[in-house]
Amino acid sequence: MRPVALLFALPALLASVLLSGCPPEGCLRGTEGYLIPTPCEALSFSCDDQSLEIRVLEPGDAPVGGLDALAAPGDVYMSNGRVRVVIDALNHPHYLGPTGGGIVDFTSAAGDDDSLRHFIQATGALPEEADFYTSLELIEEDGLVAVQVSGHLDGRPDVPIHTRYELHACDPGVRVRTELVNLEPDPISVLLGDGHYMGNRELLPFPG
Repeated sequence: MRPVALLFALPALLASVLLSGCPPEGCLRGTEGYLIPTPCEALSFSCDDQSLEIRVLEPGDAPVGGLDALAAPGDVYMSNGRVRVVIDALNHPHYLGPTGGGIVDFTSAAGDDDSLRHFIQATGALPEEADFYTSLELIEEDGLVAVQVSGHLDGRPDVPIHTRYELHACDPGVRVRTELVNLEPDPISVLLGDGHYMGNRELLPFPG
């Protein structure tokens, strides 16, 4: 289990890489319909605004602004009274991801100050170690909204991976938890971490 503080208070949790020693709760076994437990369940914040929203963006929606805003129809938008988050649709990959399922926008409640290019879960530097998500699910529960994306490592169908992005009513940042497990017959080396694409306005010298 690995809590990490990122540029917008974004904790990530690694539950297990191998089946051996994996606790019963929160152990990904590649089953259909598996839901990752809530990240940092003991963490709580208080505020006056208890609003929560999650929806798929429609044409004409512009929920966030800023120089780096990338939200597009089909992406998933989550918000509470403090922050707004956009997860790119599986068929809307950006930058380093072979599929969607990463964070492309993160703003304050004002919604016009996005400065995040791309945030993904990374398991290594090789193409076959990229996260290849094949399904996306919207989750609404009492006091929280979440998006879970599920799939496998690109080039390794027997290494399933699930990532859950979650907002509670008063959270100042989005919670992230990723789980993967090796179901291949041989051991593999995997480094699960948080990947940030830090490029900024890098295509301006190359007009289309």
